[in-house]
Amino acid sequence: GDFVLKRYSEENFDNTPGPDSGASEALVAKFINADDSYFEYNSATSSRSGLVTIRLALEDEGEYIQLLHQVHVDNAP
Repeated sequence: GDFVLKRYSEENFDNTPGPDSGASEALVAKFINADDSYFEYNSATSSRSGLVTIRLALEDEGEYIQLLHQVHVDNAP
């Protein structure tokens, strides 16, 4: 099947994997190319901040696009 990205709301965060049975879901994106998409965190050191990189690749009927976003995470207690 196709890989999709969903957003869940009214979620209670606990140690159980997956969404709560009462959480509502909304489709954010479909046709995700899982081989080229990733979420990566490079931890901070004492001299620089950490970096979160998110790459989302979408592919459908021969059309392909990659979306990339990077966010610095402050290295502060």
